[in-house]
Amino acid sequence: GELKHELGEMRHMLHVLASRTDSLSEPDLPENLLLLYQQMKFSGLEEKFARRLVMEAQRNMTEEDLENFAYVKIFLARMLMKIIKITRGLEGLKPSQRIVALLGPTGVGKTTTVAKIAAEQMRKYKRKVALISVDTNHRSSAEQLRAFAKLIKVPFSVVKDKAEMNRLINSYEDYDSIIIDTDGCSQRNDAQLYEMREIFDERGRIHNSLVLSATSKDVDMNEVTRKFGCMPIDSIIFTKLDESATYGSLFNHAIRFKKPLSFLTLGQKVPEDLEVASRERLVDLLLNISGT
Repeated sequence: GELKHELGEMRHMLHVLASRTDSLSEPDLPENLLLLYQQMKFSGLEEKFARRLVMEAQRNMTEEDLENFAYVKIFLARMLMKIIKITRGLEGLKPSQRIVALLGPTGVGKTTTVAKIAAEQMRKYKRKVALISVDTNHRSSAEQLRAFAKLIKVPFSVVKDKAEMNRLINSYEDYDSIIIDTDGCSQRNDAQLYEMREIFDERGRIHNSLVLSATSKDVDMNEVTRKFGCMPIDSIIFTKLDESATYGSLFNHAIRFKKPLSFLTLGQKVPEDLEVASRERLVDLLLNISGT
């Protein structure tokens, strides 16, 4: 019942955001809505999404409520929260054994994020963890992860192809969580993407997380997501939130691709700078609710 209601509300919000709107002339907006409209646009939320949100608020709020800045902010926050899907980190994953692969372009922080997730699984949830690195082009980050695995005393192996990886996963059947690091792969390198697809094309057993940097431009994030879409992508991890000044692009992405978010990272410390993605946190980044 509750889930059905939540899904219905999410569908309604996505429908609102997808609908055509006539051009919005800013002077027509009540002052509080205008301020928040400008704030959302300044934060990088695409203008058409910001416009549809404020128009929906204007249609649904009383004049009296529109004069209360906090009310207007909370109304917008609730609408934004309906758009975001989350996985609760690895806790929302169905199988008892959690097998997660981190995919994505170079330089987004995949290897550090693998280390953070592994450390969190061990420290917070007391789970037995194994690490795998898929290395099709002999890069050094496998060595980085090997050193980390040694430090936290967990098994670590490098594999070259799908057969090796499946054999290894089968040998780790008594481990609770298996975290897989992969080669950084440019979204424009079709040959390398094809190699990755050969390994990660199955739905179900492995949860594929696409890792994106919050500092990337919208247009690059979109291209990466579309190109990596040749594989099943089950969730998104946004890294480097501490290096980004605005967060609208996270919402633009969530609205456009409708993929659930699993984790956010906010720095280099392992695992302290890993955060399970929550709707509240994301909306706060955009609207600064906690600052009001």
